[in-house]
Amino acid sequence: MNRALILLSFLFCLSVSYVKAQVKWAVDRSLAWSDFNGKVPANTPFMAFTHVDVGYSYDPEFVDGNYKLRFKVENNFLKKTSWVQKDKQTENLLGHEQLHFDINEYFTRKLYWELTNKSYTANYQQEVRDIFASITKRLTAQQLQYDLDTKHSIDREKQADWEAVVKQQLTETPTYP
Repeated sequence: MNRALILLSFLFCLSVSYVKAQVKWAVDRSLAWSDFNGKVPANTPFMAFTHVDVGYSYDPEFVDGNYKLRFKVENNFLKKTSWVQKDKQTENLLGHEQLHFDINEYFTRKLYWELTNKSYTANYQQEVRDIFASITKRLTAQQLQYDLDTKHSIDREKQADWEAVVKQQLTETPTYP
């Protein structure tokens, strides 16, 4: 009995620690410099790094000769591997890093709707992986283009342009449950 209680307490502490180590994207929760807890790599040319993660899971069902999949997706900012050089913490840079998180949210929404609107065959596992790979490719391309265009936050005019584009993308793309 005591071992079971200790194990449950340990697992609860692990799950609480895991939740505190990430920030789930929310329209009313912006990033703060206190969220960037990772170690800055030696000799890095960058001022900050935002580590975001798109996660998904699903439950398959075979109903009336068809495969039906129910999906769960989430977009998380990972605190322990995101970092900032302490002497570079500006509101402009924080806004730049927030937009990386927002771009990730846009593609998390795209992932959900592409997964949900697909008709699946018996090969549904590969079909899901293919959709995820396609979204990841487009997400990576947009993240790289964003950094290139804004010169990693230096070009404030381009930064403002990108903020408008991403705001529009988020407005036009429905959220997921």
